[in-house]
Amino acid sequence: MLVNEITSILLKSAETGLKMQARDGSMPAGHNGPYNDPETPVRNTAHWAMIFIKAFQITKKGIFLISARKCLKYLKKRISKKNIVFECRDKIGKDRTNGLIGQAWALEPFAAIQSIDQDKELIEIAISVINAHFFDYRKGLWKISNLAGDSERYDNTFNHQLWFASVASYFKDHSSEIASKTEIFMSKLHKNLWLRSNGRIRQTLYTDFRESYLKPLVKNVIRKREQYYMKLKEVGYHAFNTHAFVILNLNYPDHKFWCSQKFRNLLNYMLTSEYQELIFKSRYGFPYNSPAYEVLSTKKHFDDLFPINEEFVRELWDYQIVSSWDEKNLLMSEGTFDRETNCARVYECGLCLYPH
Repeated sequence: MLVNEITSILLKSAETGLKMQARDGSMPAGHNGPYNDPETPVRNTAHWAMIFIKAFQITKKGIFLISARKCLKYLKKRISKKNIVFECRDKIGKDRTNGLIGQAWALEPFAAIQSIDQDKELIEIAISVINAHFFDYRKGLWKISNLAGDSERYDNTFNHQLWFASVASYFKDHSSEIASKTEIFMSKLHKNLWLRSNGRIRQTLYTDFRESYLKPLVKNVIRKREQYYMKLKEVGYHAFNTHAFVILNLNYPDHKFWCSQKFRNLLNYMLTSEYQELIFKSRYGFPYNSPAYEVLSTKKHFDDLFPINEEFVRELWDYQIVSSWDEKNLLMSEGTFDRETNCARVYECGLCLYPH
């Protein structure tokens, strides 16, 4: 069974990861895949914390919980009076927080550990980091915060907004302010979620007619290569978005959005020949985001709406293993732009095994 194979990969990765942890609890930093942005250890330490937490839940081996706690201790120390949000990358010309997505990734284990350790300090830190980001109640969108907590621009990448909302929703029962913001985010999805005619999720948010229609139209005429590049990018990120929708659904299972035609359309896009062909060509697919985990988690959680062929799910998994798994070192380290991050993203298998 595929679930058994996924469990095996996650546990083998966890065993190897125990040997990779530094004395301060951090895990090896990557460079954000094909973007080649040097990252601090924050992102991958958070990913590995998720792996260790899931490995402990499956095996009950204390060594995994010890390593998860070390990861969280490291992450906790990254927040201070000077840095009230997480410093995630170090690249000239780009923000040091990696927008909203960097913060979302960092906070995932702060929520995941609560089923094992009810750590109020971690919850308080998470609430503080989330609320340090300005939220526009009218638009239903967040702005990026700098390290000092000052608001900058809106994060116009849809998957960043979605992931931030999804992770924030884990803390809605601990903060009425966060509950209000995540609920408004969901109520505005009908406007902020922008699809292509075939259901493919656009990479950017809808802003206005000039910026979102006229400028891209001119670019598409002048630069056809750029149009194809964006198509491949959106294909590679599509299931990364639906994976985040799984989290949001776990925390808001009864929201009307799940019955909307827009949500059905974006799920059905993964049934199209375009997706099922181009996902193997996108540099943002298997070498970075993993459709093997993300499509499976989507199918598992939205199976009544998403009748995807089991053979395609199996094809994705087998392709990921052949292209990425290193049987000698027991890590998902091959066929990637960023070995360290690819190994850490095995944590996404956890949603394929939920609940455990």
